[in-house]
Formats: sequence, structure tokens, C-alpha cells
Amino acid sequence: MREEVALLRTSVERMCAQIAPAHLDDVDDHPDTDVPRAVLSALEELGLESIDTATEDGRRLLSAGLDALAERSAALATLVLVRAGARALAGEAAPEGHGAFPIYADLPECTPRPTVEARGDGVCIEGHLEMVAGAPVADWLLVPLDGHGATPSRLAISAARAGGVHRGPPLLTLGMRGCPTSDVVFHGIEVQASSVIAFREEVMARFRGPVCAITAALARSSFETAFAYAQERVQGGRPIVEHGEVRRMLADAQSAASLCAQAVRALCADPADVGLLIRAREAAAQATSDGVQVLGGYGYMEDYGQERRMRDARQACMLLGRGEVLRQRMLPPAATAMEPG
Repeated sequence: MREEVALLRTSVERMCAQIAPAHLDDVDDHPDTDVPRAVLSALEELGLESIDTATEDGRRLLSAGLDALAERSAALATLVLVRAGARALAGEAAPEGHGAFPIYADLPECTPRPTVEARGDGVCIEGHLEMVAGAPVADWLLVPLDGHGATPSRLAISAARAGGVHRGPPLLTLGMRGCPTSDVVFHGIEVQASSVIAFREEVMARFRGPVCAITAALARSSFETAFAYAQERVQGGRPIVEHGEVRRMLADAQSAASLCAQAVRALCADPADVGLLIRAREAAAQATSDGVQVLGGYGYMEDYGQERRMRDARQACMLLGRGEVLRQRMLPPAATAMEPG
């Protein structure tokens, strides 16, 4: 397994080295500029989205690839993540091409959610979805349908370019800008019964480790950049790495990177720990914020990449659902009130 991981990381690093640096820089300028076709083609050649995540080894392999890719662009790693997640959720019903779905939401709690009614041998979908990551460059979409209570019992597979499907303009997001995202409106779309599948939450859980791999790369890169800068920057007659508050922030950032790495290993082995996912995402967000502070005014400039890492880490806190929503789902069921008398 170590050899496979090493080979995959080498392939990702080689891809990033071969693509013109200007192209990778253009990724963060989306939606003002299109994500270069050369970048999208290179991602397809890697084949990361086709890795089987049903096994621990598969999840570890995908996590390693996303970690290596996120070192250069967490946004592109997120695009790969959403495509891999869509293919895994669709299973054998997955069409050709690339899928997309609202990965910035917890699907059981995804709102707003389109309504559905029976129509012939299939269903008719009316309504809209917000912030569908990957939608502007997708061939098909996974649509969570109304189920029992808050949980969608079904997902519909809809062609992204079908008549009646309207993808809004690409959204300017806080971070992950190179993962094109848009709202999608469905105007009475008819989907055949064969394209309506059961929603399996255990499949979605497989991607908690890969999410933490993206946050691990962000926290680690932020720490390394901040540490290198702190050794060179002199203030008060000595390098700022010797200043107590700077050392505290650097130590916290290093600990955050370590926590994220541990979360990857733990969640690839057993994806059940939602709390670990939340802690890793939030630790990376704080680490990247501290990374900006260590660089002072330079931290807000594009030259060092710290401001982008901070924005991406904040956006990553929504991958697979916002923390406040996931925390509420972790609570035990509320006790039923006793009737008086």
C-alpha cells in the first residue's frame, strides 16, 4: 500500500509541475476566468475519482491523492472529491462523465430541496438546489429528494444539460474558487425510475477521511510557510520565530496539521466519528488564520498563498455539512414530554 500511495503522490506532483503555473494560478480567479481546460483534462487523466472507496485501502489512496493535490490547489482537490462522491453515491447507476451534488451541505439536512411527484414510470422534479459544487462543469447531477422527515430516502440522477435544468452563473465563493459552484433550478424535470436510487449515508461517510486530507494539506502548508517566514523576518533585533506569541501560533498550527493527519488515518479506518471530522476542519481553519497573522500584512497578499489557504480552509468547514448542523445530529434523541395527569 505504501508503494501505491507513493506512486500516486508522485503522479499528482508531476501533473502539477507539468501544468503551466499560470494555469494553476487562474484556478483561484474563477469565476472571473474559466478554469483552464488543460487543468480539467489533467485531473481526468489522474483518475482519482474512480478509486473504490468501499475499502480502507481505497479511502487511504484517495486521501493521499487529494492531500498531494491540495498542497497546490485545495479547490481542485474539492472538485475531485465531489466527483468521486457523486460516482460512489450513484453506484452502478452512475452515467458516463462527471457528477455533482451539494457537497457543502449535509445531504440528510439539505435545504432547500426540490419536491417530487410520481409521473408515469418515474418522477417529476420541481424546485432548486443551492451551491452545487462542480455543477457548472458536470455532465449529471445527484438530486436529493423528499423522504421521510428530514432524511432523503432517495436521490435522482438528472442530466445536467437536460431541458428544464437551469444552472445559474458560477458563484463567487469565499474559498475553493477553482471548484466551480452554482445554484441549479429544476423546471418539472422527468426522471425515469431506473435513475432514482436509494440514498446510503454510509457511502457518504466514506469521504470524511478524504475531506480531512484536504484540510491536512492546508494546515501543513500554512505552517511550513509561516515557519519559514518567521525564521527570516527580523523584528526587535531578532527573528520573530523567537517571539513568544509567534511561537505559540506556530505550535498550534503544527498541532492542527498533526490532528488532521491523524483524522485521515482514523476516518479511513472507521468513518463513523463525525466529531473528529468537525474538529479537524475547525483546527485547520484556525491554523490557516494564524498562518496569515504570522506573516502580518504579507499574509493578506497573494504572494505567499496564505490568504487563499485561509479562505479555502473556511470553505472546507462546510464539506459534508456545516459543523452546527452535524453537531445537532450527534445529539441523542430528545426525551418525549410526559402528558400531564
